[in-house]
Parts: sequence; C-alpha cells; structure tokens
Amino acid sequence: MKFHLKKSFGTSTDCSNEKRIPQWFLHFGTRDTPTKDNTSRNSSVGLDLKRPEDLLNWTGGCTEDSIHREVVKSPLPLVLLGDQYYYFGTYFKTNFFTANEFCRAHGMNLLSIETETENTLILKYLGQKLQKLDHIWTSGSDLGQEGSFIWLSTGKSLNFTYWAKFEPNNVANNEHCLEIWNVKVNEYIWNDRPCAESYNFICELPKCSFHCIS
Repeated sequence: MKFHLKKSFGTSTDCSNEKRIPQWFLHFGTRDTPTKDNTSRNSSVGLDLKRPEDLLNWTGGCTEDSIHREVVKSPLPLVLLGDQYYYFGTYFKTNFFTANEFCRAHGMNLLSIETETENTLILKYLGQKLQKLDHIWTSGSDLGQEGSFIWLSTGKSLNFTYWAKFEPNNVANNEHCLEIWNVKVNEYIWNDRPCAESYNFICELPKCSFHCIS
C-alpha cells in the first residue's frame, strides 16, 4: 500500500492581508469514486512520496467541485451522505476518548453535527442500515465547562441540537459526552452519557478548510 500526502491551498474571504497556507493530510492508496451513472472511476489523489523535492514543487489544490474526487481509498469503509464522507464504527465499542483517537489516527474527526440536514441524514442512515446500534459517540462534550457543550473536533458551540426531553441532565455529575441514542426502532435522540462508557462511534472525513494569516 502506498502512502500519499495531499496538499491543499486556500484563502478565506473573511481575513485581511491573506496568505495561502498549505495543509497536509496523510492518505492511503486510491478510491473508486461512483459517478452519476453508477459506474466507478479510479481517483488517485495526493503525492507519491518517491522524491522529497515533490513536496516543494507540487501545487495541487482543493475546490468544492473536487472534494469527492480527492477522497482516496481508506483502509476503512466510508459512507457518503450528502456531501460528507463518514465512517460508522460498528466493529468494536470504546470510550469517548479512544473513539476520538481512532478517528484522528485514520485521518478523520469524531463526528460533529452542525446542521439539521446533517443530523437527519445520519439518523436516517442509522435507522435504515444500522438499527442494532443503540449508543453512538459524537465529539460533543461539556468537559471544559459544565452545561456548555461544544464539538471537540471543531471547537465550536452547538448551533443545532436534538436533545431528548429533559436532556442533558448530567446524572450523578458524571455525564459529559454526547451520544446518539437509539431509544426505540427508528427513533434517535441526543443524550449526555459518562465518557468512559464503551459505545460505537462515527468519524467524519474533514472537508477542505482554508486558513489565512495577517
């Protein structure tokens, strides 16, 4: 298996005195990407690290239109929902912290649900494909400040929520991590749980992100 290093440049329109900052992501091999006619095309992405000078000379970019073409073959099965790729951790259960480490070790982040649309897509997929999963970790946590949940993968506050009634309630002052809870068939809600519990989890592949410096 070949290791590939992907480099992308970008600028943000929200910053002044913009400078393009390179970002590197380690990936594995290639991925067969479905096309609109349900055929596959092989998408080889990134830079084959045969020559060190390639790191300095390669100027490959990442645009919104090329995100799907730039998803490479992962050693893990990825699922495309909307415009985002996810890995559903069904093969083993683990605590919140190890789930986060696993996602990061595979070039992904523990799930952050930032819109109602994203939440709907994920819950629908769980209900259709993974009904046996009862508890699923996301990256939500209020470990930093009780009652103030953020997505640890992004550092952002929750701008959309789907809590169960009377949740989060921090039972025994020990519930600081956000799970998706399958309360009954095809009914999923958010709940706070002790971070040490062993659950399934969801990782998401980072989209292209652009940074600027003054």
